[in-house]
Amino acid sequence: MKADQETGGLREKEKIVIESNIQWTAAILIILISALFVFPPEYLLAKQISKYAVHWMFLSLFLGIVFMFMNLEKLLYTAFICSGLLAFLLLYSYNSSFSHAEETSRDVFSLSFVNPSLSTGYEDSNQAKILSLNADILLLEEVSPEYISLLNALKSKYPYHAILSRADAFGKAVFSKVKLESVDTLQLQNRPILLTSMGISARKTINVVVVNEMPPVTMNDFRRINVFLDDLSRILQHIENPVILGANLNLVLSSREVREFRVKSSLIPSRRDNQDGRSGNDFLSLFNTPKNEIFFTNEIECVEFAEINDTNQKPIGITGKYQFRRPNNMHQ
Repeated sequence: MKADQETGGLREKEKIVIESNIQWTAAILIILISALFVFPPEYLLAKQISKYAVHWMFLSLFLGIVFMFMNLEKLLYTAFICSGLLAFLLLYSYNSSFSHAEETSRDVFSLSFVNPSLSTGYEDSNQAKILSLNADILLLEEVSPEYISLLNALKSKYPYHAILSRADAFGKAVFSKVKLESVDTLQLQNRPILLTSMGISARKTINVVVVNEMPPVTMNDFRRINVFLDDLSRILQHIENPVILGANLNLVLSSREVREFRVKSSLIPSRRDNQDGRSGNDFLSLFNTPKNEIFFTNEIECVEFAEINDTNQKPIGITGKYQFRRPNNMHQ
């Protein structure tokens, strides 16, 4: 009888040890996966999964709730802490303001950044949609000769423009209602950059820059984008005027490359989260990972932001209203 009790006690201890080991193994696995998003190593897999940071954050939160009902404290705290760290990462990958600034300046201007190649509707209706934006400044990416009809229509509406039409995906254009003071095209890593300047008012000039990238597939692609962004940040740092950058880098804002680029260039994104500006209430849009963005320097602030949809309600771009920041609000 005593031997049976001792055997039962040993089995119970072994069960507790096994359960504890399983919990610790699961906890370490959750921590390691979360670390791949916060501190991604220079490996292709880590780069490719960076776009799923939002998905892993919600999954960690869900797992934490499941572990709570299962009374697994180690896993409960691990999952919730990792979910919180990812939320913190995502918060500071976007514009950290709780709300967009109030419109207080007469020098407010609107700017739209559109990719016409994403349109899924009829050409005439999509062209009418882009023309109806009526933005003070319109930026286009992936501008090719096939959009000659759209470009001619925009020329008649915008007296000032700079167009770089190309057969590949790197064509771009700037259309403005105010006079362009300068236009320049730079080449970085075989990628053209369209750089313009314009006077928003008699005393205030801004530089408007358009860049775009192809989706990175290999580690060489990621390395080249890193060099491209380093070179671009150095150029932006030497521009004295406030800068607005329309960029589609085909990288999520939480990726290491974009985070480091923002630090080096001191740029602020317009989006406050991955849902900002979306018109739909689809639950799955919570997992949306936008890759296009309108960045700006600290002298400017975003007043309004929205996503642009085509006639089939598919996103084709983004638009916002901006103003010059008051001196007492600088560096906030």
